Amino acid sequence: MMSHDVTVDLFGSESYGTVAAFGDFNSDKQTDIFIIRKQSELVIFLADLKAPYFKPKVHIPKEQFPRDFTISSVVPGDYDGDSKMDVLITAHPNDKGISETSVIVFWGNNQTLDAGERIELNKTFTDEPLVMDFNGDMVPDIFGVIDGVTRVCYLKGRKMVWQQGLGSNVKMHIPHSNAFIDLNQDFTADLFLTTSDSDASALAPVTFETWINKDGNFTKTSAGKTLDIFKIVGQSAFIDFDGDGKQDQLLPVCMDTACQRSAIYLSKGGDSEWLPILTEFQKKDTVWGFVPPSVGELHAPITLHLGDYNLDGFPDALAILRNTSGRHLITLQSYVCFSEAAASGPRGPNAPAGPSGSRGPPSPLSAGPRGSFRAFREELQSFTRKTFVLGCRSLPILPLPRPP
Repeated sequence: MMSHDVTVDLFGSESYGTVAAFGDFNSDKQTDIFIIRKQSELVIFLADLKAPYFKPKVHIPKEQFPRDFTISSVVPGDYDGDSKMDVLITAHPNDKGISETSVIVFWGNNQTLDAGERIELNKTFTDEPLVMDFNGDMVPDIFGVIDGVTRVCYLKGRKMVWQQGLGSNVKMHIPHSNAFIDLNQDFTADLFLTTSDSDASALAPVTFETWINKDGNFTKTSAGKTLDIFKIVGQSAFIDFDGDGKQDQLLPVCMDTACQRSAIYLSKGGDSEWLPILTEFQKKDTVWGFVPPSVGELHAPITLHLGDYNLDGFPDALAILRNTSGRHLITLQSYVCFSEAAASGPRGPNAPAGPSGSRGPPSPLSAGPRGSFRAFREELQSFTRKTFVLGCRSLPILPLPRPP
């Protein structure tokens, strides 16, 4: 699979900032892109039929945000239940670091944002909150930890209502690795939590807890799975890895604090065993590994971006790896027996998979130098430039044959 730089075709001269989120903001059935600029303002690029295919149309300047705040994330969604996409933004005060997370919601009007009617939550979270439908009313809510207690904020009808989240307190892992996903095949989304007794960011051991949704109430199942064999754990990702109809957990980890020995492990639903599916990141004399998060910085955690990047029907993963020459964007492609990874130039810490049109595989958008970003269109080829073994479906792990 080969990559072609299509940044100018998609964005013209506006390709700078941090790609933060995707969503159909103006309800035209086209995916729009949300960009953070200078860590203090937001620009929404709306999809267009003419080049450049994404144009900056909606702008929230830094004057609309509290002073001396750094924007950390953007989560589009209909938070008031009026069928129009709103924009939730999290931010951190510069003098307090990432220990306090403020949330601001700008109400959407299809083509614009009503900056004058924004709402800022009157409580701050310990870490980034999880957006989920906590009470089952089809409207997203905001779940997180405040002063050691799980709380949920409802904004339906633009009225702020706070309630206690779970029946017992839990100490969340930071950065959080929680999910709102159906884990017991009852067609109702459950709550997956990653907890930790460690105060150090991203360090193991961690415990994975499953809270089953019973008629709108979340009940913790039996004792969670504790993982203490790794030094650093990334964010969990869920996908039906082997095609059995059940969600499996993929976990990127590091065996050492420098992440020179990195791996990806798989846990089947309801199984306590962890299976290594990728443990060899070395090619010839080059050692690849995940990028460990920096303590106290707004840094992307170790994450796998899942999707079918080569359109073969099998799940693949996009990850940021680094070696002695810098960071690179790696696509881990899963086949029936083998997997290969394509590396294409140095990359920044963010690499979401985004749209480049209505057809074809997902296209990576990756951060570049001096706040710029680049877009790539993937073309399927017979082989790629770098190979790693990801694992097989019910078959032993074998070395990938070299291309002719």
